[in-house]
Amino acid sequence: SAVVVFVDVQAPDKELGRLDLRQELGAHKIVDAALVPDGDDLLVLVRNPDAVARIVFEPDPGGVMQARLAALVGVCRGASALAVGRLQAAQGAVDRVFVSCYDENRVIAYDPQSLTQTDASAREGRGPHAIVVDETKARLYVAYFLDDTIGVFSLLAPSGVPRMQVVARLGNPRQ
Repeated sequence: SAVVVFVDVQAPDKELGRLDLRQELGAHKIVDAALVPDGDDLLVLVRNPDAVARIVFEPDPGGVMQARLAALVGVCRGASALAVGRLQAAQGAVDRVFVSCYDENRVIAYDPQSLTQTDASAREGRGPHAIVVDETKARLYVAYFLDDTIGVFSLLAPSGVPRMQVVARLGNPRQ
């Protein structure tokens, strides 16, 4: 089932709360999750429907932590992974959420707070799956399952403006 359960790291066997995403959104599968930089919000990638949910954790009037669905955006068909990164852009720190879209052969960037699509959508290989952000080098690495290659993307233009651009392809694409 598609349930987010949160626990105290000091007592991991003690459940503090849960949010049933099947009940909230009709989601049947949780695919991936990541924390928003400098915050306690959790981003969850779900399938059926394909969407990114932002979940916030807040205390209720009695001081008990509760999970609440704060935002939701539909994403591409076949969303398979998400990664979060903070880029040091010309205008200062810029946070991005990257979603790999297996069925559509692309990677899309979103703002983690508003969950709106930002500056980037890239089509390079077939079957993008796992993705990793290197914040220090402002690079995104995408594993293409159907090509057996890895795409390397620059996330900042030379001017320092956020922009996803292919830098290299590691491996020879399978035909």
